[in-house]
Amino acid sequence: MAEENKKSDNSIYKYLECIGFGCICSLGVILLIFSIGHYVVMAAHLPFKAVEPLVTFAGAAGGFSAGFISSALYRKKGMLNGFICGIVIYAVMLISNLSYGNSVTIMAVFKFLLVAISSVLGGIAAVNKKKKRKIY
Repeated sequence: MAEENKKSDNSIYKYLECIGFGCICSLGVILLIFSIGHYVVMAAHLPFKAVEPLVTFAGAAGGFSAGFISSALYRKKGMLNGFICGIVIYAVMLISNLSYGNSVTIMAVFKFLLVAISSVLGGIAAVNKKKKRKIY
C-alpha cells in the first residue's frame, strides 16, 4: 500500500515537472520571438500598433511549444498537458499586461483562446509523433 502511494506521488511530481519545464522553455521561445520582433520593428521604424500581432503570434508559438515539450516529456495526456500549459502561459501574459495598467478586453479573451488552442495542438502533436528509430 505504501508503494502505491509512493508511485502516485512520483507520478504527480513528474507530471508537474514536465509542465513546468515546458512552460519555462516556452517563455524562452516567447522571449526569442520578442527579441527578433523588436529588432524588426525598430529597424523598419514601424508604428507601435505593429507590436500587437507580434504579441499574439508569440503567445501562440509559446503555447504550442509549451504543450509540445511538456507532452513529449510525459508522453501521455497531450490535451490536458497542453491546456494546463496554455493556462499558465496566458496567466503570465495577463499578469504582464495588467502590470502596465491595461484592462482586460475582448482581445484578451481572444488571446486566451488562441494560446489554449495552440498549446492543446502542441500537446496532441507531441503525443502522436512517431519516435525516432535507431539505425545500427
